[in-house]
Amino acid sequence: MLFTLLMFDISTSAQTNDTAYAKIKGSWMGMLKIPQKADMKVILIFSKVNNELKAILKSPDQTTREFPADMVSFKSNNIHIEINSLYVTYEAVFQDKDTTISGTFVQGNFTSDLDLKPFKQNRLQEPKLPYPYISKDIEFPNEKAGIILAGTLTQPATGGPFPVVVLISGSSAQNRNEEVFGHKPFLVLADYLTRQGIAVLRFDDRGTGKSTGHYAGSTIPDFATDVIAAIDFLKKDPTIDKTKIGLIGHSEGGMIAPLIASQNQDVAFIVMMAGPGIPGDQLMLYQAEQAYKNLKVGPDVIEINKKLREKIFKELKKGQDSATTIKKIIKLYSKLTEDELNKLLISKDKINQIASLFMYPEIISLIKFVPEIYLEKVKCPVLAINGEKDVQVPAKVNLKAIEEALKKGGNKNFTVKELWLMNHLFQIAETGAVTEYEQIEETISPIALETIGEWIGRVVVNSNR
Repeated sequence: MLFTLLMFDISTSAQTNDTAYAKIKGSWMGMLKIPQKADMKVILIFSKVNNELKAILKSPDQTTREFPADMVSFKSNNIHIEINSLYVTYEAVFQDKDTTISGTFVQGNFTSDLDLKPFKQNRLQEPKLPYPYISKDIEFPNEKAGIILAGTLTQPATGGPFPVVVLISGSSAQNRNEEVFGHKPFLVLADYLTRQGIAVLRFDDRGTGKSTGHYAGSTIPDFATDVIAAIDFLKKDPTIDKTKIGLIGHSEGGMIAPLIASQNQDVAFIVMMAGPGIPGDQLMLYQAEQAYKNLKVGPDVIEINKKLREKIFKELKKGQDSATTIKKIIKLYSKLTEDELNKLLISKDKINQIASLFMYPEIISLIKFVPEIYLEKVKCPVLAINGEKDVQVPAKVNLKAIEEALKKGGNKNFTVKELWLMNHLFQIAETGAVTEYEQIEETISPIALETIGEWIGRVVVNSNR
């Protein structure tokens, strides 16, 4: 089975030395040859943390998710990588002569040569030192989870106390810059807002970067406690206006923001950037449909997948024990004919493993999540924005659901806006497809930045609250 949207991150490490690491550090890109289909772009990123070699695999033609390797080694120019969640191994050799990594990519029964070359995209929006504001690394505890979260707090150089926003990243483990496809959206957003007089706290997700804890096994409510810990930290800072603490959540973070605001009066405002308004199971059905469309399969295959997932999601919502649920999911797959499995690109001997992947707590919590429940209870000002060309969280249906839920709850201080020509990352795009994210030079459209900054300035900074 080729890359799937249901895989989540697993940590990886292997010892390396500085001389060897210098050869392969950074981003490498190549094309997989897929029989009877278009070539597929593959990216490997090598980095080192605490003298441990890390590798992350990306397939931008299919998904925004990143897949850290479970095992990676680099010895005598030989590279070995394993990514268990995808059933992937990559055996390769670094070629000093032409700075190429040449090897064999294996995923289940699929095998292909894969040669990689280094590449680097220019990201002109990324701020450069020295900054005209204060930027300091901070740590704060989530006592409920027993972890320490690490991040960066930026604030104007003079004045105060300042209004502040906490940035909440989307699904899958993200660092404080929400780094994806070579872009650093939260770095650019934090820089822009701080220059507008608004302090910004952004932090590494639990188990990511310098934050402790474990991302795998955590749920949306768990991530919410991390944000609440950030709010508690800010409330103790004398440079922060405690009456103007807001949340900006992107994608899944746009689900967490209203969840917290519905229960916490310390939240003065929220901004939902591509935040879902429809239930999580409906959103995942849509995303799965888009993934198969990207693989150029027929409508019959999309319908088979839809019916299968609807049944799987129904089982996941029952709250049964894992063993029972996995057995039922395996049974659902087993009812498919061999022809149907082939159309879904599923190998029969992998069904057990595929079924277990649905049991990730984050996936289950997303499937069960109903934004309306929380949006109806949000009483603070809300800005909800989506890109017109967003193919991951489609704008019209989600913005409509957000608006209806806020109105139903009696909230009269909200703005819902569809931003013309923008994708899920709020870049100006041609099609909105995931494949464009990395190729677009822009990290966030200045129009999106101005929309957020102007709204916060008008509704929050200059308000009496």
